[in-house]
Amino acid sequence: MRNLRQQVKTLLFPLLLALAGGGIANSAHGQSQTLPFNDGDLLLGVRATGGNGSNTDYEIDLGSALSYLPGGANATSLHQIAIGDIDDDLNLIFGSDWNSRSDVLWSISGAAENGAVGSIPEYTVFVTKPETKLGTEGTPWSRASSFTLQNPAGSINSMDAGSEGYSTGNNTPGQSISTFNPLGLLQSTSVGDSYASFMAGGASSQGNTAFSYFSSGSTPTEGNFGNGTANSVLNLFEIEPGTGLSSLVGGFMLNSAGELFFSDNLSNFSAIPEPSTCAAIAAAATFVLVFVCRGRKASGAPTA
Repeated sequence: MRNLRQQVKTLLFPLLLALAGGGIANSAHGQSQTLPFNDGDLLLGVRATGGNGSNTDYEIDLGSALSYLPGGANATSLHQIAIGDIDDDLNLIFGSDWNSRSDVLWSISGAAENGAVGSIPEYTVFVTKPETKLGTEGTPWSRASSFTLQNPAGSINSMDAGSEGYSTGNNTPGQSISTFNPLGLLQSTSVGDSYASFMAGGASSQGNTAFSYFSSGSTPTEGNFGNGTANSVLNLFEIEPGTGLSSLVGGFMLNSAGELFFSDNLSNFSAIPEPSTCAAIAAAATFVLVFVCRGRKASGAPTA
């Protein structure tokens, strides 16, 4: 049933592109619709550098960065972030093998660009770095002055809430709000404020602007799924204006079913089983239970 559903979506997606004149349909019903986004929110972005989905980005709001800081609602041990279904969108855009592709990249970012957001100072930037060793914190980004950080903070804000950013939703040609998730955005990479354009090396990311500011590595803020989703953990750092190193907020992992997990303890991620592993464990447990019950019936022993 899942394969049939995926085949139907795969067939329908090119039709939507054609109806939009070669780009993504603005809306299934032709109605203008924006997406909620506030300064200081975190945004999850996914893109492909080749193959299926290389012309389309996916973005979704993860809520305020404050909720992931100490004392916030999400600042707890390992748990799933309640953002709804994104697996259908990822399958639709990148294909059912998105979770094993090295050319499918993802990151999480945010910024306080229009003044302080609660306890978060103005021009604070939140950005991820992929772990090189599972469960071990990567090297933190260095902090910098407000003057220096205002460039990447402003660019991140443009990606999120610019004239053609995430929050404009269906109002921007080449963008479409997901039919599976009301917070998900399908976005052509040709859009002026697209996620891909702000990544390192993109058209909107030059010099010290956007993610070119983070210059170590070819995709310094993004992880990929070439070794499976369980081996793609992103560390989120809070880069406040000042000196020294940035602070680790926690880690994110997107499993093969498109479920997003966060923990403020990175060692927790080595213990997350994939959905297929959970299913195998459940099946094995059921088999053992049936076997034990049958053995008890054969011997005349009570089963409960």
